[in-house]
Amino acid sequence: MVVKSVGEKTFELAENPLWLESENTFFWVDIEQGNIYRYCLDIAKIECILSTQYRIGAFVFDENDNLILLTEKGLIRVRKEGEKYLLDSDFYFYYPLKNERFNDAICDQRGRIIAGIKRDDNSDKGRLVVFESDKEPRILQKGIQISNGMGFSKDNKYFYHTDSLKKEIYRYNYNEGTISNKKIVYKHESSGVPDGMTIDNEDNINLYLG
Repeated sequence: MVVKSVGEKTFELAENPLWLESENTFFWVDIEQGNIYRYCLDIAKIECILSTQYRIGAFVFDENDNLILLTEKGLIRVRKEGEKYLLDSDFYFYYPLKNERFNDAICDQRGRIIAGIKRDDNSDKGRLVVFESDKEPRILQKGIQISNGMGFSKDNKYFYHTDSLKKEIYRYNYNEGTISNKKIVYKHESSGVPDGMTIDNEDNINLYLG
C-alpha cells in the first residue's frame, strides 16, 4: 500500500469518502461546512462540487450517480446534470430531530439507506434508521452514542456497525432491511476510537481509528 497526499486543502470535518468507479473519482463531505468535494484521479485536482447551508452527515449515490445527502434537516437529492450538481428544492424526509444529525450511512444491495443518527451531546439517544422508497423510516437500533463505520459481508448476510464512543464494532444478521442477533466482534482497548471502516472481499474489517 502506498499513501500519498492529494493536496494541501484543509477541512473542518472531512468524512464519508466514497469511490465512484464510473468517474474514477473519490467524493467526500465536510460535515460542518456543508460542502461536497471530489478528487478525480485523471485530473489530480480537488474540487468543491456543491456548497449547502446544511450540516451533511453522509451521502450515498443512486443508480444514476446522483447524490442523496443526509443532512441535519433530512434527506435531499443532488442531481447530476453534465458537470453540474444541482440541489433539489424539496426533502425526501424531514429527519432527524432537533439537536441531532446523521453520522455515516450505507446502501444495501436493494438500495435501502441505513443511516446512523447521533445526538449533539453524544448521549446514548442515538439510533440506526433505515430508509426505503415510499415507506416511513424505521428505527433498527437504539441506545447508540456515536454511530459510525458500516459495512456488509460479501454474501450480504451480515451487517456491521460501529459505536465509536463505546469502542465497539457489532455484527448483525441482515435480511431485507432488518437486523437481528447483535454480537460484538471487535472491542478496541487502546488509544483512539473506531471510526470509519470497510469490509473487503475476504470479509475482513478494515478499520480507521480516530
